[in-house]
Amino acid sequence: MPLAYNLLRSQMVKMAASQLSFHMASVYLIHELNCMPHLSPGTIPKRVAELEKQAGQCILPERRERSYPAA
Repeated sequence: MPLAYNLLRSQMVKMAASQLSFHMASVYLIHELNCMPHLSPGTIPKRVAELEKQAGQCILPERRERSYPAA
């Protein structure tokens, strides 16, 4: 799992301008990594590039303003 964590953190650094949901990104990444042993080695770089394209789906929505003052 250190590989999954390192891939996730590197993707979050690449997309530092936008806020990524760590939970959503980690679930997606772990799913993809679980599928990789069944892929031929030649397709893995293509799948990693696809992971980067799909990262946009893990961007958090803009924060709402508070309806009450902060404590």
